[in-house]
Amino acid sequence: FDERGQGKSTGNMATADTYDLTEDITAILKTLRERYPGIKLGVVGLSEGGLISTILAGRELVDFAVLMAAPSSTGSQVLLQQTEALLAVSGMEETRIAETLAITKQVHDLVLAKGQESRQYSSTSEALKQEIIELYSEKTDFDQATIQSSANTLSSPWFRTFLALDPLPYFLEIDVPILALTGTKDLQVLMDPNFLDIQSVLGSRDDFDAVVFEDLNHVFQQAETGSVSEYLQPNPMIEQRVISTITAWLDQL
Repeated sequence: FDERGQGKSTGNMATADTYDLTEDITAILKTLRERYPGIKLGVVGLSEGGLISTILAGRELVDFAVLMAAPSSTGSQVLLQQTEALLAVSGMEETRIAETLAITKQVHDLVLAKGQESRQYSSTSEALKQEIIELYSEKTDFDQATIQSSANTLSSPWFRTFLALDPLPYFLEIDVPILALTGTKDLQVLMDPNFLDIQSVLGSRDDFDAVVFEDLNHVFQQAETGSVSEYLQPNPMIEQRVISTITAWLDQL
């Protein structure tokens, strides 16, 4: 299906957050259930798609879910872990990594302090954007174009919601079969703590299965380091063994 604002779909992705995207999927699931009563419906989600799949499963809106590189931590925690891992594999010095993480956490704290519970961002977004610009201007040597672009992203509804969103309560509500997948070279949603947390919460259930794929990255490709630059390899496809694992699991439901 087309995302908001694409093709014949209405709406604006620039003002949508994770909960809005979840509602889009919910509407699709409702339509499918009306058209095909009695058919099992599930979701397969990667990364934020895994987060959305977790929310849907926690709300009992699906009959099963496959969670690929799904987060268990808040968005802020995921991004801080991701930043540290990606900078380390890039060869950046530890002192510079520490400085970058400190600034990143300052920005996150600034964003989180503005609140997001009501998801009514219009009254605070401009003020927040200016505070982010001032912080980056003081703490970094970024050029103004980079600072402005970063401030636009960091003050957006999606980013503000994602930073604060905690998936754990949804995992605790799940009562449908779950297949969780991760790759050992995933540097965007790290196996530890995310995948391990999911195993800890759901691992005692008979309808929970988990698979770790050695040397696969965040998008389940064979990887040397897990760097984002490796995503654009000549054959940028999900490894066949991942697809086979998913189909075999679906066949036994």
